[in-house]
Amino acid sequence: MLRKRLEQRARAAGIGLSRAQWQVLANIARCEGINQAGLAGILDIEPITLARLLDRLELMGFVERRLDPRDRRQRNLFLTGRAWPELERVRHLGADVR
Repeated sequence: MLRKRLEQRARAAGIGLSRAQWQVLANIARCEGINQAGLAGILDIEPITLARLLDRLELMGFVERRLDPRDRRQRNLFLTGRAWPELERVRHLGADVR
């Protein structure tokens, strides 16, 4: 019920992110610099599913993938300056719904 209400309010407020995208952003915010495999494990989703979500978030300008300086095969995830205000909007909506 909470999820449904939050999604309804987010749509009404003009927030153009899905719940899955919010979860990705929130977890990157908690663990900035995490790699994609680590984030997929935290979210309990398949790496390919996460890659698709990240592709969309990167196109929207919310997420940045950076090469890991210690392992060039890995990419670490960071939020952009554009993501933080959106994440705050969602957090405030969540607090209001709760």
